[in-house]
Amino acid sequence: MPPAQRRLPRADGPVGGSDRVDRGRRGAGVAWWSGQAWRVVVPLLVAAALATTLSGAVTCSAGCPLPPFERATVADLVHGAASIAATAAVVLTMIAIALCRTVDRVLRRIAAIAATVALPLAGAVGLAMLLIGRSTLVGLLERLLLAVAVSWALTTTLTLTPTPRPHPPHPPHPPPPDPRLDHEVDGNH
Repeated sequence: MPPAQRRLPRADGPVGGSDRVDRGRRGAGVAWWSGQAWRVVVPLLVAAALATTLSGAVTCSAGCPLPPFERATVADLVHGAASIAATAAVVLTMIAIALCRTVDRVLRRIAAIAATVALPLAGAVGLAMLLIGRSTLVGLLERLLLAVAVSWALTTTLTLTPTPRPHPPHPPHPPPPDPRLDHEVDGNH
């Protein structure tokens, strides 16, 4: 099909005639990333994945010191910035999904609940880092925020996972023919 005739996704409606995935999915079907949702969500998730990879690849000093209360190395700063960027991208993804009307209501609700919990936690982590510095409180808040992100990702994945369809039962095998009946019907023996 020539480029001029190709149907482009619309932000306000379905792509290719339908924005629903087959009913084999959980719930009433999933309005997948039609319109603007995929244009925002995919780059955010790619950024989160790249930042997470960078954070894991760059090791920080013992205790992962961060300013303003501790002296940090370049590796500490890269590790910390990448971790913050990854978490921010995931939380922004939650918000983007929650606000996009073309995404299924169940997915939007899951994202809205996760974002409602994650945003105050992220703000508390930021404030605690600036006011208190690295502490048990900051460590606990960071882990809670990561638990929310992982819970959101798992819940979204399970919601999008196709529900296995049961196989129809096999019809019972007919019983083997009774050899006595063959003799009576035949009449020759």
